[in-house]
Amino acid sequence: MVNLKKTLEKAGIPVQRGVYNGRDKPPAYCTFLRMLSTKVINADDEGKESRELYRVTLFQKGDYEEQLNKIISVLRDEGIYINSIDAENYEQDTGYWMAPITIEILKEDEEMTLGLRDLYYAVMKEQDGVESYDKPKKMAEAMSADLSVNVAEGKLFADDALSEDVKKFTSGTIKLGIKDLIAAVVAELLGQKVDGNNVVWAGGDDEPPYVAIGFRAKKTGGRFKYIWLLKCKFKVPGEKYQTEGESITFNTPEIEGTILLNKDNRWKADIVAKETDAVAQTWFDAVQEYKQPEETEAGGETEENIPTA
Repeated sequence: MVNLKKTLEKAGIPVQRGVYNGRDKPPAYCTFLRMLSTKVINADDEGKESRELYRVTLFQKGDYEEQLNKIISVLRDEGIYINSIDAENYEQDTGYWMAPITIEILKEDEEMTLGLRDLYYAVMKEQDGVESYDKPKKMAEAMSADLSVNVAEGKLFADDALSEDVKKFTSGTIKLGIKDLIAAVVAELLGQKVDGNNVVWAGGDDEPPYVAIGFRAKKTGGRFKYIWLLKCKFKVPGEKYQTEGESITFNTPEIEGTILLNKDNRWKADIVAKETDAVAQTWFDAVQEYKQPEETEAGGETEENIPTA
């Protein structure tokens, strides 16, 4: 969630909600007021997202254009919508220019995922018991990704009460809806052969390799959720064909795979980040490797630690 006060402070001037009441007003400062808050998305008969309009006002003595541009820049970096830059005003008695901006923030009870894009795969290799990956390749234009997991559960009772309740990941399933799969990608994912004419040959001895699957999903608030599923194996998909009729029907392929634990007992890496964060800019360059906390570069948040407003 966006913290508007902290966001505005990144522009380098004091910020206060409502009216600035400091004893000695600085040459430039900023205030903000909420003008409107409404529920805009209904799910299960409940409003799950609110739309909030704020009036942000820059007060500055002298030329304010540079500072105004800084404010607009930090707002946009947080995924905040700039609805309008409104009419300026000059206070004769104080000598301050006032430059108001109307902004819009979407706030969700649970951060919403809006769209899927950038689907990659990387073939896993194993040598002397060590797993590694080839360089990731673009798989196809993604349409959907359905992920489900299986867990083993154990409960320990002591003194007639539940003492421990342990749930462990055992396996999962990933089903990808994609626009199309080219022959070379199908062959690599399913362990099939491609001849000199780019004909894909499926045989009884085909052995699909283990692969990592990476993608990102756009979320509200200007962020994306970046994901690597670390060890998957796909099975031969079903195929559907039909004759042309009076209407157009798109038969888009689906491919399903099993998700497994790797040798480090991990199955997924994910982070919620902005596109400008360092971790996001290199996410698809290579399959993510676990780093100790002190090794991790700044930028991005695990989904469990997204800051609240």
